[in-house]
Amino acid sequence: MLMLATRASHGEAAERRTYRVGVLGLDSSDEDYPEWKEFVAELARRGFSEGESVTFVRRYCGWDLTRLDSMAAELVAMRVDLIYAYGGTRATQAAKKATSTIPIVFLGSDDPVGYRLVATLARPGGNVTGTSGLGNETAAKRVEILVEAIRGSRNLTLACVQPRRVRDFPTFGARQDAQSAASRSLGARLEYIDADSVEQLESSLERLGRQQVGGVLFDEDEIWAHERARIASMFVRQRLAAMSDRRDFVAAGMLMSYSISGVDLARKAAVNVDRILSGAHPADLPVEQVSKWDFVINLKAATLLGLKIPQSTLQRADEVIQ
Repeated sequence: MLMLATRASHGEAAERRTYRVGVLGLDSSDEDYPEWKEFVAELARRGFSEGESVTFVRRYCGWDLTRLDSMAAELVAMRVDLIYAYGGTRATQAAKKATSTIPIVFLGSDDPVGYRLVATLARPGGNVTGTSGLGNETAAKRVEILVEAIRGSRNLTLACVQPRRVRDFPTFGARQDAQSAASRSLGARLEYIDADSVEQLESSLERLGRQQVGGVLFDEDEIWAHERARIASMFVRQRLAAMSDRRDFVAAGMLMSYSISGVDLARKAAVNVDRILSGAHPADLPVEQVSKWDFVINLKAATLLGLKIPQSTLQRADEVIQ
């Protein structure tokens, strides 16, 4: 059970002990991302340094979502002080199923009320709180920006390319509905294509290139993590205007990205962990919603694609890579 410390001052635990925070996530490679590094850094700024006042007990399912329930049960059996559901909605569901007493803080659930993780955003109730990424709204916004960029110079047929396993996520159906509705409202047609390797991705992009598809929605996944430059060049070679959910791909040569600030959410999640380890109850801590989005455009990629980005779109960008 959680033994709560009192604070002599903000950021300094009066009771010197090491808290054990269980980390329930999808893949250990996720710790390479800025979201994890910011989470750890913010905790340290608040007096919880890894290896000193906090120890992370890690459980990653290797993208096999069926393992999350048993891994959450392991963390509960180990009597960790708090569970950080780094794997989003599905990890939170597993943690909530495993315990109603150990505090749970989740990162970036699209719809925490709809998925019954919390009662309301303002008053979560129970032992769960966290941060919401407004993923459905953000997914629809990607469609809007992509159509705005290509309208007038390309047909409005769009494709969303993703690994098949994405369909197993509890958030997939609602996100697909949001993207499809946004496409229809803009007069665009959207199809979904599964690709489970870089080779399958390349084959799919060659087909889309032959069909002269207007634009492609493409999200980050760990199977693409070490091939960003190669993948970005595939899109350019097939003259496909691509919208990603991470700046990394745009820096590597893809056209654009629009995403919630995962760093912002991770920082807010760390604040909630700090408050709980300092004596607050999850039931009383509102779910923090994302307050920052990042929109990046690569003008060199636009030139290679023969695409002129509207000035109105450029003015909205947070960063333009020349």
